[in-house]
Amino acid sequence: MIDQCLAEIVQPDLRLRVWKAMWQLAYADDSFAHAELALLQRATQAWGIEADANGNGRIAGANVT
Repeated sequence: MIDQCLAEIVQPDLRLRVWKAMWQLAYADDSFAHAELALLQRATQAWGIEADANGNGRIAGANVT
């Protein structure tokens, strides 16, 4: 079901904005719950996002700012 929800977002710039928002929400309390981390990892892989430890990312092969 999670993969189906992630697949509905097809535009690279929207994927990146949603991913960044997910990262910020998950880390709002200065820690990650296991489920939050699992969802972020799933989205990172599904959307081809190259991420760093600060919640910054880019979609591999896309020119998105």
